[in-house]
Amino acid sequence: MMKFTMNAKELKTMMEKGISAINKKAALSTLTKLYFQVEADGTVKIWGTDMEHYAEVRTDNAWNTSPGVLGIDVDDIKVLTKFRQELTEQLVQQSIEIEMASKIIEKGSIGRVVNVDGNMIFVQLNEKTQAMDTNWKKQLAAPGQNVLMFSEGLSAAIGDEVVIENGNLCLKKDKSSLKCDIILCSL
Repeated sequence: MMKFTMNAKELKTMMEKGISAINKKAALSTLTKLYFQVEADGTVKIWGTDMEHYAEVRTDNAWNTSPGVLGIDVDDIKVLTKFRQELTEQLVQQSIEIEMASKIIEKGSIGRVVNVDGNMIFVQLNEKTQAMDTNWKKQLAAPGQNVLMFSEGLSAAIGDEVVIENGNLCLKKDKSSLKCDIILCSL
């Protein structure tokens, strides 16, 4: 069974060169295929033809090879390329989310109350805290900026320290619970 491993960018470049010789509307299905061949010495060869034009690209920058030949229809390559691109985008997004999740503050100081209006509390974030939207797409407040929180009680006063203790957002002085629609995380 044919197999090989190589750099994705180099493979993409080779495939584009091979596809350039293929007439995508050819009547014979063998003329709408891009062919991959791994030779016994590990050389990878990709070629395509429309009987008038022929393009062949070779590389020895492959490893983990087993000899063989495989033809893939150009339309299937487009589907696979699109799938690979979508998968890459998903993996990048997941990587960002994992990195950001590791920055979520689970305990410690968040900032200080700078304004109180009923149950609405404005908190100035400390120098180590930022606020992100719930999709991790946008920073809503940088260190030193104010965020809106809501208090279940009326005990908040200007200057009170806001902390996270045991996973709960609260006022340090009396543990009065606070709520917000943002993600508080470290830089």
